[in-house]
Amino acid sequence: MEMLENAIKKYHNKILTAAEVMDELIKISKEIVASDKEATKLGLSDFEYAFYTAVANNDSARELMQHDQLRELAVVLTQRVRENATIDWRIKKMLGLS
Repeated sequence: MEMLENAIKKYHNKILTAAEVMDELIKISKEIVASDKEATKLGLSDFEYAFYTAVANNDSARELMQHDQLRELAVVLTQRVRENATIDWRIKKMLGLS
């Protein structure tokens, strides 16, 4: 999303032409497809892959752990978040959502 917004801003600021924006959109599309393939290759869901990439992009975590360990960490983190996700009814009531 950030890459798309940047391309649109550059177009609006006349830094990129319409053709260059199209090139940027094609590039973004290819990166998304590659990311989806990577998640599939690792056997991770979208949420698990999001955790995986967040941790894998951390230099110190990458130095300490191998890809298999990062993958397992992503799976466990996603599972724990789902198991422990609850609704704080006090906040929901304050916001007038109940």
